[in-house]
Amino acid sequence: MTQKLLWAIALLPVLYSCEPPVRVRAVDRNTPRDSVHYVGIAEDKSEVDLRKAQLLGTIKIGDRGATLDCHYADVLERACRNAGRLGGNLLVITQHRRNQVKSNCHVIRAEVYEVRSLEGMESRMYWHPERRLLKGDLRGTSPEGTSSELPPLRTRLTCRLGGDFLREAFIRTETLFFPDSTYWPTDPRLAAVALRRAQLYFDLTEAQARLLKAELLAIGPDLDRLVHEYRSCTEERVRQLRADQAILDAEIMANADAEAVLSRWEGNVRKVLAETETYAGQQRVDLRKHRRKQEP
Repeated sequence: MTQKLLWAIALLPVLYSCEPPVRVRAVDRNTPRDSVHYVGIAEDKSEVDLRKAQLLGTIKIGDRGATLDCHYADVLERACRNAGRLGGNLLVITQHRRNQVKSNCHVIRAEVYEVRSLEGMESRMYWHPERRLLKGDLRGTSPEGTSSELPPLRTRLTCRLGGDFLREAFIRTETLFFPDSTYWPTDPRLAAVALRRAQLYFDLTEAQARLLKAELLAIGPDLDRLVHEYRSCTEERVRQLRADQAILDAEIMANADAEAVLSRWEGNVRKVLAETETYAGQQRVDLRKHRRKQEP
């Protein structure tokens, strides 16, 4: 641990001077716009209909070669934050590459648009209280024929640690829903509950993400333990998430009153989300307090 700290101290001036460069160009700089809290992401311009969209500007997130926090998720989050400041609600990726020589950082170029509705436009969706799933967001292709089985649904929970690991660390989770992973069932009974089931999958994933951050914050600021245990804690939360989703599906299929099943689950998940509101978003661990406590 001592050797790691010495290396971190030596590299600290370099790392802090290398924030990812962001270049934002507005089409009309003279028109003030209200900031937008949720910005959707389209990773393939050919898949979205932009004929009625208004182009507001462009964004580039670059790399200086020793950039901190430049995973794809970090770059997208930074781009969306700047797109929201332009007043846009849709970020369309026009170029994405990952450096292989100077660093492993992701670099993107994107266009920022204002659209009336994001329904069906996003290739990946980040959980946000202001963006609930709509019918068009279940945009996968249904197989031929009639099926009485529930369609697949894909959500993802990931966790990463960031920061300088000297003064502070950050716990970052992603709660993702993939619209192309599912479709509308052909069975009328299942179609009637498809949207609520998809939203429950999404909300269950966010609930586990918040519970994970609460668990990890209880470990911090013990950095050694946090670094060694965050992956196993994440794996356990993902296992619990998949178990919950499987139980939900089993109850929907076994109960004639699927509406009652969904209502009960929705109430339980809302309660968990309300109780864990403080763990929404990125969480910071102050490592300096821990070191002061250890001083004689």
